[in-house]
Amino acid sequence: MRGMKRRSIWIIAFALVVFVGLVSLFLGQTMKWVGHKDLEVRFLVTNAATGIPIANASVHVTVEPGGFCENGDQGDFVLMTDQNGLATRMSKNCMSFGSKSSLEDTFAIHPPAWRFYATGEGYANSEPRFAEDVKVARKVIRGDQYAILPIGIQLVKDLNN
Repeated sequence: MRGMKRRSIWIIAFALVVFVGLVSLFLGQTMKWVGHKDLEVRFLVTNAATGIPIANASVHVTVEPGGFCENGDQGDFVLMTDQNGLATRMSKNCMSFGSKSSLEDTFAIHPPAWRFYATGEGYANSEPRFAEDVKVARKVIRGDQYAILPIGIQLVKDLNN
């Protein structure tokens, strides 16, 4: 009888070890992936003092060499903001990557190789920035159809006018 108890304990212990091992194996599996996704870049130009959107502001974009998006070679362009201070541009097939497991689902995307600044009537030009800047790129919002990169640009009133 004493031997049966000991044997039962060993069987239970073995089953528990196998169970924990299988659960750990399942939970520990992570798939790394690389792909492409369209990225809508949304520039929101606002008054630095009031936060009010600036209509008819210009966002000047210089396309730098290289980059991980399909339309990176289209050349420089200017976007005009609407009445809500918003100007958008879709960048096609940007390289995206991440990892997926039962415990995590990450997503990141390479923004286009753009240097940009904004101008507006009665405002000083903003400082040039890069879409690939980590502080900018970390704001990407994952979407089903495409990802969105919101970029805020604040303009300061030009005191010389």
